Amino acid sequence: MVLRNSGPEGVSAVRRIAQLASELEYDAVWASDHVVAAGELGARYGAEWLDPFVSLAVAAEHAPGLLLGFSVLVLPYRSPLPTARALASLQELSGGRVVAGAGSGWSEAEFAALGEDFESRGAVTDERVEVIRAALHGEIDDFAPPSTPVPLLAGGNGPRVLRRAALLDGWHPIALTPGEVAAGVAQLPAGHRVALRTRLGLGRERRDRPLFGTPDDVGIDLAAYADDGVTDLVVDYAAQALDEVERDLRALAEICQELPRD
Repeated sequence: MVLRNSGPEGVSAVRRIAQLASELEYDAVWASDHVVAAGELGARYGAEWLDPFVSLAVAAEHAPGLLLGFSVLVLPYRSPLPTARALASLQELSGGRVVAGAGSGWSEAEFAALGEDFESRGAVTDERVEVIRAALHGEIDDFAPPSTPVPLLAGGNGPRVLRRAALLDGWHPIALTPGEVAAGVAQLPAGHRVALRTRLGLGRERRDRPLFGTPDDVGIDLAAYADDGVTDLVVDYAAQALDEVERDLRALAEICQELPRD
């Protein structure tokens, strides 16, 4: 589930969602990465953002069994070796529980506020992911890697992201339908990890949106995603209030328990 390290309830949400994930036996919590809430980002999501590395470190202490994911870590925002060191540190301190969706970012206003070039973000991401991966695998002098390499997933949608995913440990698409996921999976090596992030809208108007609608609708969608290659489902929320998020995640856990198991 998404850790929701943002918004006026972010401090409470990080701890509460981590504890809830552990209680309901979910597999992982995933944090988002924003530094400056500029332009459309601030208008849509608010100004309050907690650093994903710090948020996941706190979650690691509140839920010792969970994987800790980045959804996504925006590589053009930071130099590659400090990013690799932070990932390696979290990997060691958590006992090898980190997985990182790595992406290029989308907020042009945030890039401008950080003094980074928006147009070259794809090329910068390709360059930095190579350095980060090499560091985490012990291929850079004077950089001690973690005991267990951090899996890197290409975050986002589109042809360039799929090409990047084929070279990394998997793909982290955003808000795709089962059919769209299947089309992407067909372009990846067999057995690649596919961690889809999408919203849950239990009881909300469906309008052809997966994971919206009745519990039966959601159960059918979950089965379709599994059939079409999703290995990890990263659940974001249509609900805003933290109490409503908890209600929906408890209901989703019940739906998952009723699904047939292979």
